[in-house]
Amino acid sequence: MQLLEGDERIIRKLFNKIVTGERHESVVLLQIGKYEQRCFTDWSMGLEQTDRELYQSLSGHFDLNDVVSKCDRLGVADVPLQFLH
Repeated sequence: MQLLEGDERIIRKLFNKIVTGERHESVVLLQIGKYEQRCFTDWSMGLEQTDRELYQSLSGHFDLNDVVSKCDRLGVADVPLQFLH
């Protein structure tokens, strides 16, 4: 899951690059919104390659579809942002 923040024109261009690039597949846009200030000013991306079995055994592993479904049932607004906090 990735949250993109910044100037709307730059973010739209970056998102298009992500969607059409070879490094990502099955990209799903969960939400678009405008906020008064950035939420994650001191945060940066990281990537760890691992096999599926190890990944699923890690603490905090989840199925995003289950999270979104639960939030929908509970009427939680701003699902991606709530999840990331």
